[in-house]
Amino acid sequence: MIRRFWSSLSGKSGKRSSDDFPALNSNIVVRNRLEKNGDKSSLLLSDSRMQELVTSGNAAIVVSNLVQSLEGGDFNPRNIGLLAEYGDPERKSIIFLDLVRFDPRVETVRNVIEYEIDNAVSSDTEEELSWAFSRILRSLEMSVTGDKNPFISAIQEICNSEGFVDSGASERVILATLRCNGDYPDVITDIMEISVPRLSVGILTLLSNRSVPDSEKMDLLLRVSERSRLFADISFRRGVARCLSELNDDELTFQFALKCTLLYPQDAVSALIAHDAAIRLADSKKILYSGDTCLSMRSVSERIKYPEIAVCAIREGMVDYANDLLTRRRMKLDISGHRIRLGLHYFSGNFEETLSQLENTPLPHRESDEMVTMGALSLAKLGRFDDALEMCWSKIKSETEAEILEFSIRMIQEDKKRAYDTINEHYIRNGASLIGKEWLNDELEFTGIIGNPSEQVKGSGLVSVIMTCHSWNDALPLAINSIYKQSYQEIELIFVDDHSDAESVKKYDDIFSSLNNGEVEVIRIRMSQNSGTYACRNEGIALSRGKYVTFADSDDWNHPEKVERAVSRIEGGLHVTCGRYIRMGWDSMPIWNGIRFARFALSGMMISRKAIEMIGVIFDERTRVSADSEFWERAVILLGKNRVRRSDFIEIFALERSGSLTNSKGLELDWLGPSESRRKYANGFRNFHDKLRRGEINWFDSEELDFPSLKNTFENEGDIYSKRLREMLDFSEELVIEVGGKVDSEIPSRDLENDRILVTMCTYKGGFDNVGKALESLLDQTVKVDEIRLKVNDEREPPGIPDDPRIVLIVGGEDMADNGKFTEIGGHTGYVITTDDDIHYPRDYVEKMLEFVDAYDRDAIIGVHGAVLPHGPTLTRWSHYSEMRRTLVFEQEMASFSPVNVIGTGTMAFHTSLGLPKITNQDYRRMVDLHIAVWAQKNGIPMYTCPRKRDWLKELKQDDPGRIWSIVSESREMQNKMLEVLGRRKKWTVFHPPSRPIIGGAGVFEIFSEWDNRELPPGVSVDIPEIKWDNLGSNPLVSIYIPAFNCEDYIIDCIDSALGQSYPNFEVCVHNDGSTDNTLRKIKRRYGRNPRVKISSGENGGIGHASNKAIENSSGDLLLQLDSDDVLKETSVEDLVKIMRDDLVCCYGNFERISQEGEKIDDGWEWPNYSFPRLMKSMIVHPPRLFRKEAWKMVGGHNVELENAVDYDFFMRIGELGKMAHLRKTLYSYRIHQSSTSQKQTRIQTDNTSIVQKEMMKRQGITNYTIHAPNPKNPRRIEYIEKSFI
Repeated sequence: MIRRFWSSLSGKSGKRSSDDFPALNSNIVVRNRLEKNGDKSSLLLSDSRMQELVTSGNAAIVVSNLVQSLEGGDFNPRNIGLLAEYGDPERKSIIFLDLVRFDPRVETVRNVIEYEIDNAVSSDTEEELSWAFSRILRSLEMSVTGDKNPFISAIQEICNSEGFVDSGASERVILATLRCNGDYPDVITDIMEISVPRLSVGILTLLSNRSVPDSEKMDLLLRVSERSRLFADISFRRGVARCLSELNDDELTFQFALKCTLLYPQDAVSALIAHDAAIRLADSKKILYSGDTCLSMRSVSERIKYPEIAVCAIREGMVDYANDLLTRRRMKLDISGHRIRLGLHYFSGNFEETLSQLENTPLPHRESDEMVTMGALSLAKLGRFDDALEMCWSKIKSETEAEILEFSIRMIQEDKKRAYDTINEHYIRNGASLIGKEWLNDELEFTGIIGNPSEQVKGSGLVSVIMTCHSWNDALPLAINSIYKQSYQEIELIFVDDHSDAESVKKYDDIFSSLNNGEVEVIRIRMSQNSGTYACRNEGIALSRGKYVTFADSDDWNHPEKVERAVSRIEGGLHVTCGRYIRMGWDSMPIWNGIRFARFALSGMMISRKAIEMIGVIFDERTRVSADSEFWERAVILLGKNRVRRSDFIEIFALERSGSLTNSKGLELDWLGPSESRRKYANGFRNFHDKLRRGEINWFDSEELDFPSLKNTFENEGDIYSKRLREMLDFSEELVIEVGGKVDSEIPSRDLENDRILVTMCTYKGGFDNVGKALESLLDQTVKVDEIRLKVNDEREPPGIPDDPRIVLIVGGEDMADNGKFTEIGGHTGYVITTDDDIHYPRDYVEKMLEFVDAYDRDAIIGVHGAVLPHGPTLTRWSHYSEMRRTLVFEQEMASFSPVNVIGTGTMAFHTSLGLPKITNQDYRRMVDLHIAVWAQKNGIPMYTCPRKRDWLKELKQDDPGRIWSIVSESREMQNKMLEVLGRRKKWTVFHPPSRPIIGGAGVFEIFSEWDNRELPPGVSVDIPEIKWDNLGSNPLVSIYIPAFNCEDYIIDCIDSALGQSYPNFEVCVHNDGSTDNTLRKIKRRYGRNPRVKISSGENGGIGHASNKAIENSSGDLLLQLDSDDVLKETSVEDLVKIMRDDLVCCYGNFERISQEGEKIDDGWEWPNYSFPRLMKSMIVHPPRLFRKEAWKMVGGHNVELENAVDYDFFMRIGELGKMAHLRKTLYSYRIHQSSTSQKQTRIQTDNTSIVQKEMMKRQGITNYTIHAPNPKNPRRIEYIEKSFI
């Protein structure tokens, strides 16, 4: 096989040199066949002669004959196959490469590529095929000049060939081509310039393939990002976002995925990718914002990390939000979620509620050690000690945890004797020396802990104990003494002073002088500057002499057998080991972190000298915290998990004190877990460890910690992508997320004279029962409003209005519906809060809303209820509006300020410095939210929904039939009007201060900035000329044409309706299309002498033929189509002529559907506003249609080749000539019966519709796209899709 030959020839993969291609450097095998005379293909032996020669042992003759045939140009699969059967791979490969070199035509290259594809069918990967492609490219590189690469052209022909897309080889060919990118970078650039099916699938497969190096993925991303058309597909955007996530650029991942949710607001997949990136960034604000986005999706992912969201909310001061979040989703939480849910009550001292919530915790979580511990401690805090102890020993699974829990219960009980006995039970159980009674005599104070070894053990090698200290602490003598009193005898203590102050140094001198008994050698080091614990430890390691190295913190007590037991474990085959520790206060009360008491003592781990020599760099001294965790996890990878083990033995009591790193601001550990800084660092090193684990990094070559340090993480440095990639993906440093009212903006001062607070409200008869209650809630506010203006859309005053001078009633007048909230603002200057008559507002509502408005420097509109519409062209379908928009309902808890582009005006606040919307623009009632949204979009005003707890606002009534959505869901007319209002802005976006769209127009998003019609995919446009047609004058002649076939039952009603027109100047042209019933006889008998009726007849030619014949017999400048079984309304022609302007090629009306008997069934389907892009997808030009005869001539009449969809084809073609207009008036009756063409031939019509659309695409030059029906059950609901996504 060729692949085997090349691998044995070169012995390597990757870039090939000319030395790898011997045939390209000589002509001994093949001469340029173009220079040869004659056609050697005629010399090809017959099959029987070949078989005879092979059987007789003369296969070489057969091979020579095949070679001559190939040289002569007879390059076909049969000859190739025979050569493969009888020849050797090396000879065959050389021939093929020489053929490509000397004849680099697309045809030749395609033949070779197709052979390689067939030859690689049995291979499981695309790698070997990619190598074959690289060889072909190498051959072409030496012979092809100019920009046109025959390889790319050949790939395009192959991939677009009939049936190939559906074969299994399609995707593998694309993958193999893309994998050539490493050797031939221009290949991927070239292939993305053409239309190749499954290109996007191939790209995404490579981006998601863990075996592909990151550098190759990064290069692929850069090249892909230069082709913004690929990003029009939601699946492709998601794939790129996943790749960014796997490449660990979490800032870029977060922003890109977030912007994907703005392109399609219900994109729950991208929202979750952004959420996961925010968690890896350990950025509370981003976590909360992305959490809000995920939770507002119609399809809420099961993978949302509720505990992470809750922790961030608590850290941001939103405890109510966290409680609401976890309580409502109680049944979906994992153990960490339940721990935080109960911890909210336990750590706030509400122990009764803790027990109540524990009972509501589902199994098995309720019986986990974390939950039981919280319950037992709550019982102890309530004085129910027997119950606490019973729960402890009957339900705690870990014996060590049960021992410490009992110790804690005894300490709470202040029974210190039993507490002392309990902690020693652990050491008795482990056969270890006990804590001395001196500790009990000292009331169990931390500094009174005494441990004496039961016996001294001669060591098996020196142990270096490294202790670091930055300043004096009162537990230092205890820490040092606990090292001196170790049972293990061979110890050196290396004390590293991290540049302490002079007073601390003096105390160090004193303590070492007073404690040293001469048995432990002490080495003291002083750092030249404060460098942090881990730099100090590394310095100590460098100076250590021990066979083993361990560590001790300067405020910890170490059990006398800590060193002895650790050495024993290492001598048992380990390289790194540690035990457990308990964190305690000065009173020795154990500090429970919400998970366990006894945590693994990584800070006191022991490392063998061999491991130090193997690993090299031990601690990451760029950081101040968590480097011991990083080293431990790295050691597991490098040394193996069987060489790195932990013990359950409690070897350290660690002091919880202020001033320690554990409690330093920004670096703390508490019951909520690690701080943001610790989590950022951990996420960084774990990404690095993943690469170590996968073998992408060889630690022993570099010994470099190649991931962002804590310091760099703070500074947002250490990005792994080039600036170019961030530019292409529209990364912005200005995107600021705000949560919980904590806005990083200076709050402007409030002018009490000019910043008055106006509340506006509307009500109507249906709201009278509740309006008084709503007003009462607004009058009773922590910040008093200056005035409430109530517009009453009724002639009567509502009952129950509070007696308050601040309420101004405007009763009667025009019914403005909700628009009245804005009609009564008048000349007000200051804050405006618009409200609804069916909401109860909390006492802090006004205060909070003003605070939020001020927080954004009064440059934004704030609301509680809002919606996000998709970025890009305005929505044109109600189904898209209802399905794509994402609603942030006011009942739901929210943690962040979420940018939206529609806000419910019942929950809106803004400052008049933004300006005021014009009431004259609010022409439609009951959709004031959309009117205000259009005004905000026009003026670039950002809109935000605000953070709040659940049910901050409460509805006063439910299920009101007069509510807007109750009406809209049933009213197509209301739906159309809402779409019309939205359409007053051609494009929609979400703004971020200062009036900047979150999605810019750069890089991959450039295609969306140029997108002007949602019916077409981004990157596609159509060219409709602006034609000025001849003036028709007054009352132009209209020819009503009727193609008739076998319609004897309906033709009379049809023609009579045409003759009954109110318009004065018309004629009726009927063509009988070879009817076999009495149709023609009836027409002639009734209308043969009518001067308005022109009758023609001929053989059956189909509806297109009949329509053309009728029109050829007409005299009018305007034509109106009427099917032979349908009926025109009396004013049809008159109404349509009135709207036929000089710039229109056609106008049309609405229709109703009638039964065979002529009874109305319903109002027919309509598309309210004409657009050619919409016509490209379906037939929206409803009957009756009035159009220019000149246009009919220009397009060559109706298509007689089509069996069906003739009208669609015709009006599509004249639609390409100019504008059309739609008159939304029923002018036509469309008859439904079994013999009607469209009912009888649905499948044929579907096929013909597809033909019509494809022909239109050719005329419009839309070559890179094809028709796609997402739902096979609805094949006529189509989308135009880029071929790369097939």
